[in-house]
Amino acid sequence: MDPRLPYGSVAEVIAAAKAEPGKWSFATSSLGAAGHLASIEFNRAAGTGIEVVPYRGSAPR
Repeated sequence: MDPRLPYGSVAEVIAAAKAEPGKWSFATSSLGAAGHLASIEFNRAAGTGIEVVPYRGSAPR
């Protein structure tokens, strides 16, 4: 966990996400990839509704 954040455990992060769901999001650069699916599974298992946001990344365009 990032020491600059006020959370000491994943349980505290889940509680904060449930208390203020609009303040949280997951970014994923590849829909359907492992990170995207893990985000969906985290939401399901934790009972949260954290938004999954597509991110285009920083590759040259």
